[in-house]
Amino acid sequence: MTFSALLHGASAVSALWGAYLWFKASRVKTPDKFPIHILSTTPFSAEIPPTEIAVIGSSEELDAIGRALNKQSWLNSRAAIFTAAAVVIQVIADAL
Repeated sequence: MTFSALLHGASAVSALWGAYLWFKASRVKTPDKFPIHILSTTPFSAEIPPTEIAVIGSSEELDAIGRALNKQSWLNSRAAIFTAAAVVIQVIADAL
């Protein structure tokens, strides 16, 4: 087996792994809805009238979509790295 053939094989493996990661990223489930339930209210400061408040809120659905988006981001970044590696390897293989 020649070095060029080995590089072509490495490029194919890298490209397939990138495609697999992108497929997995596209299959990450996100909630259909994510209501926010108010946990507490706090006045901004003494200078602002008490009718203006800052609200801290969360919900299981909102947390779930945050985790899903983080997972998608991680998978997409790895897929891009493997795809870029496949391109670089292919260019080197073709140059030989």
